Amino acid sequence: MKMIIAAALLPIGLVLGTSFLISLVSRLVARLRKTGNSDDNSL
Repeated sequence: MKMIIAAALLPIGLVLGTSFLISLVSRLVARLRKTGNSDDNSL
């Protein structure tokens, strides 16, 4: 029973984690583009 619960929770956790990481990275990129677009475009 625990294996079934773990197998059901693992993809849900992966999807939530990846969506959270994508939103966080996009927010960081937007902030970097908004502030540091004057002289350091070395990304």
